[in-house]
Amino acid sequence: MPDLTVQIEDDEQLQSGPLLFLIRVTGPSFDGLDAALEASPLVGNHSLITKRT
Repeated sequence: MPDLTVQIEDDEQLQSGPLLFLIRVTGPSFDGLDAALEASPLVGNHSLITKRT
């Protein structure tokens, strides 16, 4: 999604588990972001923590 900026805010190695990333995404529109994350083989699962408008 070329109009979005993705910044890694924090990362943590879970004990005997996957890496956990906290990311900040900014941009004019987030339409399609969920679908793009779900389609990525690099993303196990994701959830929205907070949304600013």
